[in-house]
Amino acid sequence: MAITSQFAPAAYPTYILIGPDNKLIKNDIWPISNVTTFENALPNGADPEPMECAAMGATDLNANQISVYPTVSNGNFTIAFGKNTDSNIGIFDMAGKQVYSNSYKGKQTVSVDVKLASGIYFLRVNTADNKSSMKKIIIK
Repeated sequence: MAITSQFAPAAYPTYILIGPDNKLIKNDIWPISNVTTFENALPNGADPEPMECAAMGATDLNANQISVYPTVSNGNFTIAFGKNTDSNIGIFDMAGKQVYSNSYKGKQTVSVDVKLASGIYFLRVNTADNKSSMKKIIIK
């Protein structure tokens, strides 16, 4: 495993801090009591910009209520609901940064065409009745 050979974690599971230059900052962050534990692991003078976290575990909508196809595309895909609904669509990169957002009124299907770099993204769908779902999509 590349992480094991490059950073040599002390145990599993473990938390390590890797800088934007892909250099190891902290090899073992443990025990974790709260976010302060991570803040204390940052180098002196580091002042990261706070970011809003996306709710990646949203599971209110089940597989029968929404479908996304194809899940591997060049950025063109369809979201189908079981009925006409108002929805908010957000796409997030692997760092949790929102890279796309749009709202749709009274649609049973929504066609989305995004121009994003190749990679894995998370699609979050929120409906007017306060239900949400998270799906993984891959842009080639």
